[in-house]
Amino acid sequence: MAVDGAGLSPWEADVLVDTIDQVYFRDPELRGLRDGQMKYSCVAASEGPGKPLAACAMVTVALTMIDPEDRRDVPGDGKLASVERRRRKLMRLTEEAREQDGLLTQED
Repeated sequence: MAVDGAGLSPWEADVLVDTIDQVYFRDPELRGLRDGQMKYSCVAASEGPGKPLAACAMVTVALTMIDPEDRRDVPGDGKLASVERRRRKLMRLTEEAREQDGLLTQED
């Protein structure tokens, strides 16, 4: 496409594709998200306790907001099952953030 559309030589087209790959797809911050995920800014895990959030270093993490496991049946009646699903989702989100060197606050 770049050869025909932009009039580039095959070598130039290869260099262009490699450059686009390096700039846009190798940096984890710019990598695409999977379905059901979103990027979220949270406190860096390296921050100590007791600091105001405004003074903390932040990191961007990818959180899976919609996961097929969330639909899995949970024992109990309607209300108890709903509470258990919510607890599992919160645990998953906090673990995902931690694996990416981020910490979610209670407010998050």
